[in-house]
Amino acid sequence: MIVIFGLRLTDCGDHLDKELRKEQSKMNLLLWVLQVIFGIYFFIVGILHFVMLVMPPRLPAAMDWMYDLSPGLHYFSGAAEILGGLGLILPGITRIQTRLTSLAAVGLAIVMVGAIFWHAQRGEFQNLGLNFILGALACFIAYGRWKIQPLAARDTRDTRDTRDI
Repeated sequence: MIVIFGLRLTDCGDHLDKELRKEQSKMNLLLWVLQVIFGIYFFIVGILHFVMLVMPPRLPAAMDWMYDLSPGLHYFSGAAEILGGLGLILPGITRIQTRLTSLAAVGLAIVMVGAIFWHAQRGEFQNLGLNFILGALACFIAYGRWKIQPLAARDTRDTRDTRDI
């Protein structure tokens, strides 16, 4: 053990470890909050794409663009948003295939890039900001769960002693 100015180096290491764990805990909480909010949002919007095909609801003026989507685009974006929304939440809860959370977030970011192009070509510039923010936060979730604070996978090893069988 090395003592410098009356402090043991192991004490400094313990303090740094506690601070690092505290910061990781905050990041984990932030990512979980974003995952749940975005997961629910995209799941609902995805279902709305399918509802539009059966019985179009009365939508707010800001969502009038949904009436102009082709059925194929409704199916594609609806399925992508439903699967992406579920992919943000379920792998973390079940701790099965946790890498899918990052992939779901990337998929939703790609859908938002498509939405930006859709609205830009139609001159609906008021919708671009929301699509940009949703896409940027989806990228943040993807990077956060891939590099910064990956979700822990369930331990799938069988720990039973097979000698008793």
